[in-house]
Amino acid sequence: MKEWFSCLRNKRRFGEFGGARYLDPSAKIARSAELESPVCIGKASTVKQARIGRYSYLSYEVRIHDATVGRYCSIAPQVVIGGLGRHPTDHFSTSPITYSPDHGISRRMGHSGTKLDFVETATTHIGHDVWIGTRAIIADGVSVGHGAIIGANTVVTKDVPPYAVYYGSPPSCHRFRFAPEIIEKLLASEWWNTKPEEIDDPALLSLINRQAHNDSPTS
Repeated sequence: MKEWFSCLRNKRRFGEFGGARYLDPSAKIARSAELESPVCIGKASTVKQARIGRYSYLSYEVRIHDATVGRYCSIAPQVVIGGLGRHPTDHFSTSPITYSPDHGISRRMGHSGTKLDFVETATTHIGHDVWIGTRAIIADGVSVGHGAIIGANTVVTKDVPPYAVYYGSPPSCHRFRFAPEIIEKLLASEWWNTKPEEIDDPALLSLINRQAHNDSPTS
C-alpha cells in the first residue's frame, strides 16, 4: 500500500515520465529535487536537493543529495553522491557540537555555542555522460568532468577532469578515454543537448574509430 501511494505521488508530480516505467515506486524523490524528463530512478534510490539531467539513469539504492547530475549519465547501484557533510580538521574537535549550533545533532544533544566560519556542505557537480561504478562515493564539493568514468568502490575527494578514467585506492586518473584533440571536439560538440535519435556526428565517430585502430596491438 505504501509503494502504491508513492507511485501515485510520483505520477502526479512527474506525469511526463510515464509513471512506473521510469520512477520506481520505492524511490524517494524530495520536493527539492528537479528532474529533466525523461530520467530513470531505480529501486530504493533517494534524490534530495538535487538536479538530474535527462536521459540519465540511477540504478538501485543510489543516494544523491545536494548535487547536480548531467545528461546521459549512468549511475550504478549503491552510489553516494554528495550530502556527506564536512568537519573541520584544524579545530580542537571534529564534533559539530563544538562548532555548529545549527547542526541537527547540536539541536538534539546540546552545543557549546561556538560557531566557526566553516562551510559544512558544498554542492557536488557531475558532468554529462559520466559513468559511475557500483558503490562509488563522490564527496561534497567535487566536480566530475563530462565523459569521465569513476570505477567501482572509488572514493572521490578531488575534481576529476573530463574523459578521465578514475579509480583505485588511493584513486587516481589512470588514463583518458580519448586523445586530447578528440576530447576537445567532443566537449565543443555538446552532443548531450540533442535527443538520442538526433545524435549522429560522422566526423567525431571517424576520429574515434581511427584512434581505436591506431591503439590496436595489431595495427
